Amino acid sequence: MQGFRLDGFGDNVRINSIGKLFRGLDRRLWSVNLNLWPKQGKRSLTLSHAPLLATRRVLNPTDSSGISGYPKSFSVDTTSNWRRGKASSYPAHNKLRLDPEQNCFVFSTDDDITVFLPQFELARVLFFRDGYLSRSAMMHGLLDSEFEVLEEPGGAQINVLQHSGYGVTHFEDPDNRRVLSWVLLDAEARRSFESIAQHELLEGIERGGYRLWDFSFTPPSLPGTHFDVRGHLDKESRSYFVFEVLELSQIPVSMPSKIGMYHPEFEQKVRSNGQTGTSKAEAANLLNVQNGFEAVQSASRQRIETEKTTVSFSKAFVVHRSPGKQRAGAGAKTDSEEPTEPSRDLSVEDSAVTGSLPAADWDSFDDQTDDAHLYLGRFKAFLDMVNELEVQHGVTVVRRDLRKLPELPRCKKHLLSTDGSHRHLAVIDLDYQGMCFTLLEVDTSDADKQLSTKLLKKQGEPLAEAQLFEVEKQLLKGSLSWPKALFDQYCGKDQHRWIPHPKSKHKGVLEPDSIDAWAARVYSWINVE
Repeated sequence: MQGFRLDGFGDNVRINSIGKLFRGLDRRLWSVNLNLWPKQGKRSLTLSHAPLLATRRVLNPTDSSGISGYPKSFSVDTTSNWRRGKASSYPAHNKLRLDPEQNCFVFSTDDDITVFLPQFELARVLFFRDGYLSRSAMMHGLLDSEFEVLEEPGGAQINVLQHSGYGVTHFEDPDNRRVLSWVLLDAEARRSFESIAQHELLEGIERGGYRLWDFSFTPPSLPGTHFDVRGHLDKESRSYFVFEVLELSQIPVSMPSKIGMYHPEFEQKVRSNGQTGTSKAEAANLLNVQNGFEAVQSASRQRIETEKTTVSFSKAFVVHRSPGKQRAGAGAKTDSEEPTEPSRDLSVEDSAVTGSLPAADWDSFDDQTDDAHLYLGRFKAFLDMVNELEVQHGVTVVRRDLRKLPELPRCKKHLLSTDGSHRHLAVIDLDYQGMCFTLLEVDTSDADKQLSTKLLKKQGEPLAEAQLFEVEKQLLKGSLSWPKALFDQYCGKDQHRWIPHPKSKHKGVLEPDSIDAWAARVYSWINVE
């Protein structure tokens, strides 16, 4: 089930194949022809919807029917030896009702299967993460006109220019900042992204008042990248046609170690009531996404969650949000304010003065890049204390885990207020004389709020994954307060304690010489009979 509908389509409409891209010669908006079943009065969507457009995806589903196709996994050494071919060369293309002119990459896997990978599908998982990047790929020279990239010693600074269509909602999300910086700073990624507009310029044709083009591009070399896909296996010819890439992992990167990004419309909101604002509007029960209508000019866009494609980079990097102006008390809600009714009709297109619909964009990719080690420095004092428990008090560490706090509707506490990076929760499972204990520590390095270390004593096994996730959600909903009632339920009323941090001269910074006393306080409760 989805929380949105695509206007103009019926229920459970399946995409059989992706066709030509086209635009009117008097328009700048590109659309994608779709072969649909059952047939619809509307047979295309604008390129802003590209994150949704995978073969055999179902539009406006009424149930969770699963993903169509036979699963397959493979890794690639390089894309330089991939051949270019048409879907018509796939032996079962008629049976599958594929668009015969669709461009594919053709290559063999280690198990001697010939894979046909639609070029549009590879570009979708690499670059078409949202409507903004999907539209931008078709515009020659857009990156240079919307972003200023400054090289700095050991790093880079990206400045979003005043007239850029890259909105504050995109900027505030650390995963969005990561993929944009990869496109801008990684030489191979940028060449590949810009090749999309270059291929269109060379290959597109004009006919009947339209510009027509069978999508193609030059991929990055992708050495060591792993694919998890669904598709059709033709056993007789040992050929495989990819419907959808479900996961793309270990994408190679070449990035500076320190990256900052600045947006001129971003304002750090300092709230007197301790609440953190959000640019994400509260969704109506069922959103109606219109096709081809321009959005109103707005600094923020509502994010629409849909089926997620999992991606990860081979090397973690963080793009810190460079601070904007501060505005004390900004957006603090008073009792006199009336809640506004969210609009059901939305547009994922570009914003314009003539736009008539509230602006939105897709939230359709799950970035699973392993970057927890980059945040260990924020837990240094805490981890030093855990080490003291082992060395001085004979406590055994069973598990060390650093977890990103999840994103919840209308909440920004999962991000640090200083640079907009992910806030993490450290989970340390301990064993002492056969008893199970868990230490929980939240990153408050932005000094928004100080939060004591939490120590749990639990009979049997440590907290299960589902229990930890519920703790994280309640922690965020409580504006970084430990959920006492939940711990009572999981551990028992007398089986969890708050252990204050050592006092420090500087807010949010713990002094190294206080570590021993901190560990002793933790141990004193662990050692209680």
